[in-house]
Amino acid sequence: MMKLIGSCLLITMFAWAMPVVADDSARLATRIEGPGKLERVVIMHVEGNLIIDADGSVPELKLKTTLTAQLASSLDRTIRSWRFHPVKVAGVARRVSTNMRLVLVGTPAGEDYKVHVDSVVFPDRNDPSVARADGDPPTISGKSLKRPGYPPELQMRGVMGTVVLAIRVTADGKVGDLAPVQSLLYNVATGGNTPRRDLALLERTVTNAARDWTFTVPDADSRLPEMMTVLVPVQFNLGFDLEKPGQWLSVLRPPARAISWRSKTAGAGVVGLASASGSSVSPLAGGLQLQQDVAGMSLL
Repeated sequence: MMKLIGSCLLITMFAWAMPVVADDSARLATRIEGPGKLERVVIMHVEGNLIIDADGSVPELKLKTTLTAQLASSLDRTIRSWRFHPVKVAGVARRVSTNMRLVLVGTPAGEDYKVHVDSVVFPDRNDPSVARADGDPPTISGKSLKRPGYPPELQMRGVMGTVVLAIRVTADGKVGDLAPVQSLLYNVATGGNTPRRDLALLERTVTNAARDWTFTVPDADSRLPEMMTVLVPVQFNLGFDLEKPGQWLSVLRPPARAISWRSKTAGAGVVGLASASGSSVSPLAGGLQLQQDVAGMSLL
């Protein structure tokens, strides 16, 4: 556990329009009762680069995000404890370098905060210029992704949010299956059914727009659903940077939902907050695989 007040827990740039960031710590973990419970937590985006050795260990780590000394040291120890399945190219284990995007979640624990890893992604593994690891999915890219308009009701009330869609892309680049799997609200007060209605409106808006999206799909040896599934975040941010690394933001979120068409052998298929970052098309599967599930891991 560690103290977060003083490390920009309260984001002053949103103070005029975002009363939830000024909530005291005793209210940050409140849950909205009823179906589709929402949890208020604080989140921080962290970026870095790490080296994965041929044996799957992490000998080198560079955090690109400025953090407090305590948080940086704790996160460094945590990431260096991770072990990956060796990355093989043409059957040979390689030492690789990869960028990392990670999301931390903080929940109040007395006067301090309990901080854990929500999720981590390695965005450049979908870069065609990077050596393709054995088992990597095809590099699917967006061809026509017309983003939805901001729902006027939410824009007028200053509500910001993010919806992450999981999309199973067909061989001809069309949308086969789709479902919102992770959603966030940034500018709402806790209470009543309004936040759930806001989330439903955002998810419906994004889902309706995405049905007509198209993608470019290269030839691939595997057409398994998990290999043909991509994640696409859609953000409604009123011009604010909600992903600035190193800042704590207070959000409301429902539980992440499993991807129904993903095979049981491929894992639970639950998408974490790290996949809500950026605006690009990202693969669900990839050549970098951790040996342990780091979601929910407390910092060392």
